[in-house]
Amino acid sequence: MTKETPNDSSANRLPLNLAIVGGGRACRFFLELLGKEPLPGLNIRIVGVCDIDPEAEGLRLAAAKGIYTTADFRDFFKLPNLDGILELTNRRDVLMELVNLRPKGMGILEHNIGRFIRNFFLTEQRLKSAEAQLAGERMTSDFLIQQARQKIVVLRNDFTIEDVNAPFLEALQHGRQEVLGQPCYRVIHGFEAPCETSVTGFQCPMIETLRTGESAHVIREEISADGAPAYSDIVTYPVKNSNGEVVRVIEIWRDITEALAQRWEKRVADLKSDMKLLVQEDRMISLGKLVASCVHEI
Repeated sequence: MTKETPNDSSANRLPLNLAIVGGGRACRFFLELLGKEPLPGLNIRIVGVCDIDPEAEGLRLAAAKGIYTTADFRDFFKLPNLDGILELTNRRDVLMELVNLRPKGMGILEHNIGRFIRNFFLTEQRLKSAEAQLAGERMTSDFLIQQARQKIVVLRNDFTIEDVNAPFLEALQHGRQEVLGQPCYRVIHGFEAPCETSVTGFQCPMIETLRTGESAHVIREEISADGAPAYSDIVTYPVKNSNGEVVRVIEIWRDITEALAQRWEKRVADLKSDMKLLVQEDRMISLGKLVASCVHEI
């Protein structure tokens, strides 16, 4: 659990209630880090830990700290004021199951993002001078290089692009120098003004984060290069300075087209199964009526 310090009031930091799936060594390390001192700009509170192994070291530490523990991550969905779930198992099947089953509006943070938070935390602990702040900002760029699967863009408050990772450039089919310094709404959507002013009803998580100073989330439908619909889960995270002001916004795009297709296929299969049961039940009822009629005639 986080501890308050005289110079870092929780009122000046972004509150974030997280649960952890995967109560192993990474979970223990994360809990120990948060127990030393607050993460700059964030007031992270771990409200639950899940692992199927009751002897997992992170799970046992969580229980010792009085944190809620369970063997089924679905129990987290009942926790009040839960902002997101941090997946630390490093297993894609677990990540996909979390994405498929999560309640609407709940964020899922994969293990790479957890590693970024951990590395950022350690850097801030080691460096307390002006050079420390520069190193912390540089950590964001390092994270973009290390992150291999999700599309990530770092935006300035004027909507211009400060940095992007390789998957984002690949999706845009642009070179790095073509997008840096350009407005995100022009590069991504071809608009000449911010999205919400260009298209009525267009939800922009970037604007929401700038307005509230908190993380925002939206699912957006796009048309892929082959003309088929594609769906992206877009989450924005604020980067704040020492005064608590939002100075950058990290925007992460996760392609959930496959996950939605799997969910739809499962729903169709369930409906077909239910239909077969109804047909079988109708046949049994009809047979019962026929037998009753024959008995009556006899």
